[in-house]
Parts: sequence; structure tokens; C-alpha cells
Amino acid sequence: MREFTAKQYIDLWIAAEEGSASYPPHSVYQYVSSQYLQLGKSNAALYCANRVLEELHGSKLDLDNVVWDVPSFLERRKAVHKWDIIIPDEMQRNAGNRTWQTEDNAIVGEELETGSFQHKHVIMTVPAKHRLDKLIADVCTSQMVVDRTDAHNQISWVSIYSLARGQLDRNARERTPSVGSMTLGRYPEWSEYLKRKTDYYDKRRERNIEKAKTIQTEATEVHASISPDEIESLLINQNPDCRQRGEGSDFSVSRVRIWLKDKGYGEVPYWRVQMGTASANEHARLKSRMEDAEKT
Repeated sequence: MREFTAKQYIDLWIAAEEGSASYPPHSVYQYVSSQYLQLGKSNAALYCANRVLEELHGSKLDLDNVVWDVPSFLERRKAVHKWDIIIPDEMQRNAGNRTWQTEDNAIVGEELETGSFQHKHVIMTVPAKHRLDKLIADVCTSQMVVDRTDAHNQISWVSIYSLARGQLDRNARERTPSVGSMTLGRYPEWSEYLKRKTDYYDKRRERNIEKAKTIQTEATEVHASISPDEIESLLINQNPDCRQRGEGSDFSVSRVRIWLKDKGYGEVPYWRVQMGTASANEHARLKSRMEDAEKT
């Protein structure tokens, strides 16, 4: 990969804000990833944002624009000025591809897509690209990969890629043309950033502890007096209208769970319903095969 200078990197940001022969002024949505944790993704995002703001606008990064959750991201997007930079720092751990059915990702994706006309930049850190929801990834404009960092966390070697997506097919196959590689230093206000991050995660850890205790209590209490075997028996004997596609298809876990609640069993844990439903579906398949064998 060809080396290029920090000036060339800054020039790409200037072209984004001023426009070029290829495209008009636009928001930069760049995500930063790395092969392993603790390689310096956050430092890379902070350092680059600070350097860009210094070179283009004579200002410095406001650490209030570093956020760790979706509400804070939306609030800062509303508050910042044109061409400012917000850093969602591994925010996708709250809204990520393992919870794509939640509204968080849709909200963030909508904000980035429909709010791009306001020209507010975003540099987001993610543990790995596949952890970034497609709704968000599809509007990103470039990617930075932290390849390695020295043992004292003073210098990082990074690679920059542009993003090009197919426009003539629905799967929008993505290409990542290499732009170049460069080295980054240490963000000067790192200690203050780390203090803020520690404060946030200490509070979040306390919330997670309480949540984990609640989950553990619910898992051990007999708050739903029905076992997976009993669920299987109910489904086989009563054959409720909880199938995916009508008679003869498998029972639907979500529909069975609603049916059990309506019958007075309360909020039965998902895993119990899943196990009981799977056993009932397998039982029905075995019964069907035996009946078919007897006919022949």
C-alpha cells in the first residue's frame, strides 16, 4: 500500500467540504476499525478529528462531541455546527448488528442518511466492520483500519480506504479501493477523554449489574410454572393456531409465546418456549414420517 502524508489526508477533507470535479460538498462518514481490541481506534478517531478541525477551521475537537450512546449522538447532531465532527465511540455496542430489529439502528441510519445535507461529519469507531449495521454502513464514505500501534501507544500505523458500491444490483456489492497508509500520534487531550469514558462506563456497568441480577432472578424463579416438556405436550395435544404458515407447518416460537401468555402462563422465558416448540415440531415431523411409512 502506498504511503501518503497527513497533508494528503487533510486535502481529502478539504475536497469533501469544498467540493471537487467528482462530487459536491458532502458529509464525511468514516468508520475506524482494527483487527484486535486496544489497537488505538479511539485515539485514531480523536487525533484525526482534532487535526482536521485545526487545519480546516482553526478549532479543536470538543470532547462533548464524543458520545457512547444513541440519545447523546442525536443530541450532539442537533447541537453542533456545519462541518463539525462527532465521534460515536463504539456506540454500536448499544445499537449493533446483533440487535438489528431494535429501533436504535433505524434511528441512527435515518439521522445519517437524511441529515447528510446539514454537512456534519462523523468518525465512528467499531470493533469490526461486520459489527456495524448495514443501515449505517451503507451511508459511510470511507474506512480507516488501525494496523498496529507501538507498545507505548504513541504511534499508530493506519490504512485508509474509500468505499465504492455497485449501483446496478440490489445487493450493492462493496469495493474498498486503497487510498494509502500513514502514521498517527497521540491525541493531546487523551487523559481527559479517558476520564470521561471511565465515568460513562462506570455508570453503565452499574446499570448492567442490576440488569444481570434481574435476568438471573427471572431465570431461577419459577415465575412461569411451565417447563419445555409441558409446552411440548400442550402444543401436541391442543394443536393451537400458532403455526408459521398454517396447518402442517412448524409452530412459531413468537406465536406460541403469545399464546401461552394469553392462557395465563405469563411471560414465559424465550428459551423455554424455544426448546418446547422445537421438540413439538420434531415430534410432529416424526409422526408424519411414520404415517407416510404406514401408507406405503
